[in-house]
Amino acid sequence: MDSSQRCREVIQTCGVELVDGRLPVLHTPSTLFRYQLSEAIRNNTDLVDYMGDYLDELLSEHDAISLYLDPMTLGTPDSATTHVSGGLPQTESLVRLMLGVDALQSRLVATLVDKFPEYIGDEGTDGDASATKVSVKILRQLRWLDYVLDSGALTEKLLETLGFVPPDMQREIVVALPDIISDSDNTQVSKVLASMLKETPELMLPVLDTLGSLDCAPALLQEARNSVISHLASAEPIELPVLLRFLLQSVSADAAAPVIMRIRKRLDVDSIVLASRQRSTLADQSPDVLIFDAIATSLRSHKHLRDAWLKIIASDANVGSQTTLDLVVLLILHQITTHTKRVESVLKAKIDIVSSQPIAYTPALFESNIARFPAVFSVYFPALVSVSGWLIQTSALGSQGARVATSILVSAFGAMGMFQRQEISGELAVHIGSGNANEIDTAAHIYLELATKHPYELRPFAVFIKGLLDYVDNLDITHVRTIFDTLGILSTLAGGSDDSMFSDLYIFVRKQLSSVFPKYNRIGVVGTVSLLRQLGSEHTLEAAQADECGGSSMSQAPRANIQALRRAVQLLEMLMDSGRHQSWTFISMTYDELAHIVETHGLHQQLLTWLHENVSSKFAAQFLGDVEDLNQRYMLSGHASVALSLDDDEAAVLDVFNHNDDAEASGLHAATKRADSDVTRLCGCVLSCLPSLLRLIQVCEKALGDGSLGEIDALLVCGIYLLPPIDIASPHSTPASLQYNMAQSDDSSGNASLLLAGNALVGIDEDSRLDLIKSVCRWPVDLRRALCTSLYVAVNWFREVINAFADQDSDEVRAKVVLRVNQLEQIESGLEALAESLSGTSSEFHPQRAGLVPEMSDTAARTATNGLALRIPGPTT
Repeated sequence: MDSSQRCREVIQTCGVELVDGRLPVLHTPSTLFRYQLSEAIRNNTDLVDYMGDYLDELLSEHDAISLYLDPMTLGTPDSATTHVSGGLPQTESLVRLMLGVDALQSRLVATLVDKFPEYIGDEGTDGDASATKVSVKILRQLRWLDYVLDSGALTEKLLETLGFVPPDMQREIVVALPDIISDSDNTQVSKVLASMLKETPELMLPVLDTLGSLDCAPALLQEARNSVISHLASAEPIELPVLLRFLLQSVSADAAAPVIMRIRKRLDVDSIVLASRQRSTLADQSPDVLIFDAIATSLRSHKHLRDAWLKIIASDANVGSQTTLDLVVLLILHQITTHTKRVESVLKAKIDIVSSQPIAYTPALFESNIARFPAVFSVYFPALVSVSGWLIQTSALGSQGARVATSILVSAFGAMGMFQRQEISGELAVHIGSGNANEIDTAAHIYLELATKHPYELRPFAVFIKGLLDYVDNLDITHVRTIFDTLGILSTLAGGSDDSMFSDLYIFVRKQLSSVFPKYNRIGVVGTVSLLRQLGSEHTLEAAQADECGGSSMSQAPRANIQALRRAVQLLEMLMDSGRHQSWTFISMTYDELAHIVETHGLHQQLLTWLHENVSSKFAAQFLGDVEDLNQRYMLSGHASVALSLDDDEAAVLDVFNHNDDAEASGLHAATKRADSDVTRLCGCVLSCLPSLLRLIQVCEKALGDGSLGEIDALLVCGIYLLPPIDIASPHSTPASLQYNMAQSDDSSGNASLLLAGNALVGIDEDSRLDLIKSVCRWPVDLRRALCTSLYVAVNWFREVINAFADQDSDEVRAKVVLRVNQLEQIESGLEALAESLSGTSSEFHPQRAGLVPEMSDTAARTATNGLALRIPGPTT
């Protein structure tokens, strides 16, 4: 019997059946086979050489070598065989099984390493192209051995092989080294691999991966890090995650700061990712996501890296040096509980506009980075929302922090997907419900920004904003206005074609307008005007028109969207009709809100015309007249004496006395035998809405007349009817009331109307004016209070007139505006003196605020109240 046959029988006796042309069959457990074979060799020492020769013979067959490198099949009780390379239990290959026998290991290892180069370059030409290469199978036999008898020789042989094999096989050997060599050979292998970083940069990734698995000397690691950092700028995007992971995970606490600073300097994420996207090198995942994932993994694992990087960012005061890398690192660190407060302190110093340092993290920086790297910021979206939420909670509206929070959320909303948009919408609703004024301010403003910039993206999440309507009575009126502006934009997309949302809002505001509580009226006015602002704007109607006529011929004449216009007029009619059943303060607020949207946002011309015609007719009927009208109204025997007129030829007169409730309360109206007024009797004083009405008229006139007020220039020069010709010398007292008589003479010393006629109150002669004021201060208390009311209305009238006509181009108009300014100063001086004379009396003069209903917290129903209201120019706040 020759030696080969003898070895074959020994192997079969130990439990492995060798079949020509087929995989070996294993009939016993692997451990039992090794034990039996070891015992057979120990009992017959010659068998070692015979077995070595036999294995060499088996492995020398070029076409059959894979049979001994692949997993064997298991023998079954009925002698059938099953190949289990992919199932359980998993078997070893014959070569792997033999490597577990001490007496055979050294020679078999040498044979395998010698065979390795033979199969390089001759693989993949026959058979399945996807089959594993023989050279790779040989390396697998050497990996994860329980022990190696002569590891030094094996390591030396593998390192020698590295010098002449092709790069693809070098890669396989380098990757397999940590699983083959023993710990005692780490230093030798590390030196060779460190030299390969410079000589073969194309193998940098597997070399770094292997170095990271070895116990290397600090000097070797520093040399490797220097090579990697110098390669960062020219590395392929797919290589960067591995390079960064090695740099960060191999650095010690002492060397962390210099390495991080060099990474920040050399790693230009923007240019790397841009180049990668142009080449489309990564199909499944963006390179920027992989890069930052490598950084995040290292930061979460090593505290010294977190501390060093945060310290470097905090100490960097150079504006413009902040990069995407720093922003994402801050988000990563913010997710780590122990570093959250420290990150917030750094952000506050970099964002705070009050800081003495220049602003580093601007809204534009966040906006541009989120737009360029949406995939990265989507990964760290929870941290992004957390940072923006912290900024919303700690920053006032308009501050740098609030602007940054707005930029973050608006940019993220536009760049990310449905899940992130839903989260942002929900978070903003939570902030509005917090009760903190700063949070509500900023969150409501962000909602409005989202509706303005991304209306169609926000529309699916309008339910979050509509849910706030149930709680608007607990919000400030400015917040209510912002919420309604947001809902108005969403409900009027394409001209308000979404009937359901618009109908819900319409029903809500109508309910508020019909309430008996002023604070709900206030909400209704603001909500209605906000809807009108969006529905009736030129932009909305043009967009709706474009949607309707998109398929029509370009030669068709443009026409407004009829449905949108009808809805806008419907809102206006509802608002005006509600005012007839409420109070004068309600009407004043309505006029103010309408004037504000006309002036700042604009309305469609047809709506402006409708509004101008309706309010102008009301204004003329209620407040304007001429001398003949005054004579008939007050049954005067002579001509009515008008004060403060700039043009004697102008017939128009502003009749303040007709609506002076203080004059009526003191009996002055009864003394003049005034004809019954057809003005609607509402709560409050009708004069409180005079400035608001004038403002609405003038902004509509400017909008329709290209800024000109030529059609209403009579209002600038018209006189004011302050008091009738009351005999101030001899009032008659009765137990019931104080009554006044009409003056029968034209002596100005006893005739109140004549005494104030013309420009007596604003005369050029200062001494005469002061004497007149002293004389008036000696009038009866009720008469002085009535005059205070009339003068107060005149002051507010002059202010609105000056504001309206100050921007006109005519020199004549400007000259008259200057005269009104001078008169305003003098009238205010006289009013202050007259009001001072009433101090301490039962008729002390304290006007109320006009154009504003009570505070939102006031839930009391309306009661009939008298008294003039203080005019606050501009929209209600």
